[in-house]
Amino acid sequence: MTSPNLRAWRVTDAEAWNAFVESAPYHAFPQLWEWGQVRAMGGWRPIRLAIGPSRDEPIAGAQLLLRRLPVVGWHLAYVPRGPIGQLDDPAVRAALVGALHALGRAEKIATVRADPETRLETSYGQALLGAPWRAAPKIQPPTTRVIDLAIGAEALKADLKRKHRQYVNKAERSGVTIERFDGSTPAEVIGPALADFNRMYQHTADRAGFVARQAFYYERVWAIFAPTGR
Repeated sequence: MTSPNLRAWRVTDAEAWNAFVESAPYHAFPQLWEWGQVRAMGGWRPIRLAIGPSRDEPIAGAQLLLRRLPVVGWHLAYVPRGPIGQLDDPAVRAALVGALHALGRAEKIATVRADPETRLETSYGQALLGAPWRAAPKIQPPTTRVIDLAIGAEALKADLKRKHRQYVNKAERSGVTIERFDGSTPAEVIGPALADFNRMYQHTADRAGFVARQAFYYERVWAIFAPTGR
């Protein structure tokens, strides 16, 4: 980006925001409009901030989730798997940081936490090692495994550890099946399916020693995302 003429604005149109997110470098699903809706039901306030040469040409941005601190009236802000966009470009990064500072003043934001989907070997990743950013305890897992589903079931199974292949084979012999649901699936089918999922999830959490989310959280995720097909 050679032009410094970048402007910042808040995006209020879900379709426009999602179109930007899905085409942007370093994009990730927690930056989608619907994820902001999910978190809004838990007390967070989403703001979608974009920068670009014009409102119809966003090149970088961030969905921030704000939570008000009691008594003091300031906010904490979290950018899940963002910011996103053409952030290997120093001029774009500088413009976005400036826009975040301006938003922080307008919304009384005390601090911004972010965990973008980038790698340290990129220009964007390297820039996060210096001011105005500093390292903080992780919120999301710091790594992502991408699995190529196009290689087929047998190749995927062959890539598993031997013990895990045995678990899969035992499940198949026991009659375990997989059903696919989407936004057209009747509510009377989805309800029991989500209850079954939550039951297995809770058992897994108890066995593995991690804290599981409550059932209503996944019901909320399904209700918001399923109609979109995402």
